[in-house]
Amino acid sequence: MKLSRATVQGYAMADMFLSQLAAAGPDLNTKTFDQAVNGGGYTYTSSTPGGPASLPYPAGHVTQADCGAAMQLINNRYVVRGAYTCFSSVQSRP
Repeated sequence: MKLSRATVQGYAMADMFLSQLAAAGPDLNTKTFDQAVNGGGYTYTSSTPGGPASLPYPAGHVTQADCGAAMQLINNRYVVRGAYTCFSSVQSRP
C-alpha cells in the first residue's frame, strides 16, 4: 500500500473527529457535540505519538497547529527531513 499525503491527512482528520465524538459523550446529538467541541474546554491531542500538535477549540476552527516537521516519502516510508518543532503562535485575521 502506498502512503500519500492525502492518506496521512485523512487519518489525522478521522483521528480528530473520533476524539471530538468521544468528548461529546454517549448522548451524542448536535447540541452535545457543539458544546463539547466549541464550549472552550476541548483540545485535540493526536492519538499517534509524533502526530499533529495539540489544537484547542473553538480557536482551532481559524488557526493552525503551531508545530510541524518536514517529511519526505521514500519507498513507501516517511523520512524526517526536518525535526518536529513547535513555534510561537502568530495572530491571524479571520
